[in-house]
Amino acid sequence: MLRKLFNRVGGERQRSAAEDAPPEVGARETYKDYELRSTPIREDRYWRVAGEIARGEADAEQTHRFIRADTCVDYDDAVDMSLRKARQIVDEHGTALFADSP
Repeated sequence: MLRKLFNRVGGERQRSAAEDAPPEVGARETYKDYELRSTPIREDRYWRVAGEIARGEADAEQTHRFIRADTCVDYDDAVDMSLRKARQIVDEHGTALFADSP
């Protein structure tokens, strides 16, 4: 009886975690000729601020990925903060982000 109870509880946790899984890219935004993509990373009860900054198209696209130490409890807050950090990175570094890229 206890085994059934624990299996049922464990199964419900797995389903709810899968249902809560957000899309890979939470939001996209164009900023100063760059495409900003918010991709927060789930860590326990928190969302780590992360994203990508891209320029160019198709095969010529260059991408810079960033992961910050900042975390948020709410997914939507993490998406917003990821876009804010991406804008800050573009303002501070601009084309130097892709200096090592071909």
